[in-house]
Amino acid sequence: MIKLKDAKKIFDKRGIAGLHSLNLSFEGSKLFAIMGPSGSGKTTLLKAISKEIVLDSGVITGNDHVAYLNSTTMLDASKTMHQTLFDAITVTEDEDKKSQLVRDMSMLFE
Repeated sequence: MIKLKDAKKIFDKRGIAGLHSLNLSFEGSKLFAIMGPSGSGKTTLLKAISKEIVLDSGVITGNDHVAYLNSTTMLDASKTMHQTLFDAITVTEDEDKKSQLVRDMSMLFE
């Protein structure tokens, strides 16, 4: 289970953009959709969960095996889903950890 407690990330001086005291949990092996208008914090949330950005305050737990595949990742028809995920993982450079993340994520698609 991934839990966010009072997650906060501010990008501008006015304190408008980012996440504001977000409390949220994702339970089990379920599929979740994160939806909202442009600028509402969807990408910031995913990057915080996957440790691509650091929160200004608050805590995220249970996100040890999480990776974020952003929308700019180019899909290559000659690569398998596993190869694409492996190349896109940014949370670690450790090849063994990346392989384990790909195995964990691929179980969602079986």
